[in-house]
Amino acid sequence: MPLLFVEDADSVYVIPSDSPAAWFSAAVREGGCRIRFPNGREMSSLVAIVRSPEALEQIRSLFESKYGAVVWTEHFDRMREALQVFSGVAPRTSTTADRIRGEFDAVSWGYDGALARKPIDRYLKDRVVAIATSSLSGSDPILEIGSGTGYHTLPLLAAGHRVTAIDLSEGMLDRLRLSADRRGYGDRLETRTARLADLETDLRDIPDGNFAAAFSAFGAFNLEPDVGVAALRRLLRPGGKLLFTSLNRPGVVPFFWDLALGRPRAAINRTRHEVPPGGIRYPLALHLRTPREWDRALSEGFRRSSTGSVSVLAPPFDSDRIVRLLGKSGSEKVRRWDAFLADRRYSWAASEWVSLLYTRL
Repeated sequence: MPLLFVEDADSVYVIPSDSPAAWFSAAVREGGCRIRFPNGREMSSLVAIVRSPEALEQIRSLFESKYGAVVWTEHFDRMREALQVFSGVAPRTSTTADRIRGEFDAVSWGYDGALARKPIDRYLKDRVVAIATSSLSGSDPILEIGSGTGYHTLPLLAAGHRVTAIDLSEGMLDRLRLSADRRGYGDRLETRTARLADLETDLRDIPDGNFAAAFSAFGAFNLEPDVGVAALRRLLRPGGKLLFTSLNRPGVVPFFWDLALGRPRAAINRTRHEVPPGGIRYPLALHLRTPREWDRALSEGFRRSSTGSVSVLAPPFDSDRIVRLLGKSGSEKVRRWDAFLADRRYSWAASEWVSLLYTRL
């Protein structure tokens, strides 16, 4: 892909004319990139994503000086982020935390807009909002792990809860704080850049038993081989609630959806404990557990209170063409059937995402 670039001091800045999320995040996740210049020169360098308005204005000025204002206006005027390539700085070996942070930092600016175009993803998130607001009623304050831009955080704040939201991506937390302030919830929200596996270190200043509940939706508990049980036990008071969603292993319906959509390898990966990046479409490595395996992982301090299905019928959320095929009336009918089936006993065995509620002993 030929790209326009400008050089300034010890950096090269690259911006695309279309959505940058996929290859920006790939470069950050891999720890760097390799560039071949028009004159044949090549270099491998460390990279970073630039979002600050002041820095972007400086980059705009450099691009206009090099390529002209007309080119900028026609192709780049809506630019919201750029890739900074550090000349002479070799790429580093990325850790698991680097890859997770890089993935979500890269998509944070456009995350909410992309979600608005994904009806299945929104449906699943709305289901979890309903589960969380019902299950956590009366629990305050709440520790939310992996809050992202706040799709689930904002309804909890709207319900009157105080929330400490943690996420490894500062970009995601920036969007959450902005949304909370705009809605008048900022005084009940605290944010921390932290990771589930490192809770004991990252939240060491928070007193024992500070939280009445902990909550996590869609992924944080599947990204870590070690979920930090000791730290969760310390931070939650006795009788406190731990509510989270987990990718089911294997999940009967998504297994057959993947087969039907021509993805046999993804279907097989759903039966595994460890799934490599991209193994079932998610760009990061995943760790899958059944509810009983979660019981063993959390046995030192927690007892499972309930198990539920997020959705039985929903296909993988990247299959929006199915929604278009069903149309509005067909989609509404499927939603009603899905809500009915998801409330049935043991329906969680068919679900891609299972909702688990534990009590702190």
